[in-house]
Amino acid sequence: MLVVIDANIFSAIVQSRYEFEPLTEYIITGEGKVAYGGSKYNSEISAHIRFSKFLVELKRGRRTVRLDTNDVDCNEQFLIANFQNSRFNDHHIMAIVVLSQSEIVCSLDQGLHALINRCYQPDAIMIISKGCKHPGRIRKPGIYQNRRHEVLFRKR
Repeated sequence: MLVVIDANIFSAIVQSRYEFEPLTEYIITGEGKVAYGGSKYNSEISAHIRFSKFLVELKRGRRTVRLDTNDVDCNEQFLIANFQNSRFNDHHIMAIVVLSQSEIVCSLDQGLHALINRCYQPDAIMIISKGCKHPGRIRKPGIYQNRRHEVLFRKR
């Protein structure tokens, strides 16, 4: 399963914080892979040296899926144009989720959670399916915030 990790979790991942150990273990030794790409996300990675190094190690172990920057950026711009709210500032994460069909998003950002919920309402799915690049069926991801959510790692 593909996982998208929000920047607000980067430090917790590289510091192996208790709440995120199941996620890290799932990515390193399980079936999980990190999906990433796009200009904004790449700049967030570049700003966090330890996570950047962690991602390099995951790449070496073939535990990542890198998405085309232009495709992610196009999806991001479409989502910004169609889903505006003062709480929404992570359209680039949604763009990655839609393009990669990731099944898990790891984030503590309530604004991102609200954006995900908005984007998976029936009317929004129709808008996204017509305007965003995506490989197939659009399916709402689970949101990992702590150890209690490790049930998301079971096949859905």
